[in-house]
Amino acid sequence: MDQGLAAVIAGVAGMVGALGGAVAGGLAAVRGARVGAVTGAQALRDQVKDQAATEHAHWLREQRRAAYTLFISAAQLAQEKAMNFAVDPSDDNMDELHDAVADLASLSGSITLIGPESIQRSADRVIEAAGILEGALYATPRRDEGLPQISEESSGAYNLFFGLRTTFVSEARAVLGAV
Repeated sequence: MDQGLAAVIAGVAGMVGALGGAVAGGLAAVRGARVGAVTGAQALRDQVKDQAATEHAHWLREQRRAAYTLFISAAQLAQEKAMNFAVDPSDDNMDELHDAVADLASLSGSITLIGPESIQRSADRVIEAAGILEGALYATPRRDEGLPQISEESSGAYNLFFGLRTTFVSEARAVLGAV
């Protein structure tokens, strides 16, 4: 074999090797780019899901905070109207107490929607206690002198209502993450 032919064979072999290496390198680069793109897309998808979950949790917490605040304010108003009626059992105070208890009960629907169930049960207990307090105060005999007339039953009903309202506040704070 002469040197020229050997050089040509070596050149062709080198070129085939270089081409093979280039093709293999190109395929590896394409595969790497594809894996990188898939990994990047998955990471982006996960980030979007996490962000959506965080935003939903924040939205839900704010909705709960608003509903719980309205409920607590209505419970405080009912408590105030109960005390007003106990001190002055006039028809006007009776109507105001009834309206306050009805308003309190009407707010339970929004709490039912946003939950959780433990808060709904707590709200239901507060509403039930408000109804018991209202009934106990209505059943208390009125005095003509206008002096407060508070029976043992209405005093117990008031304490029950106040205790359950306080429990609701504590449970609401726990749900909202407040200490």
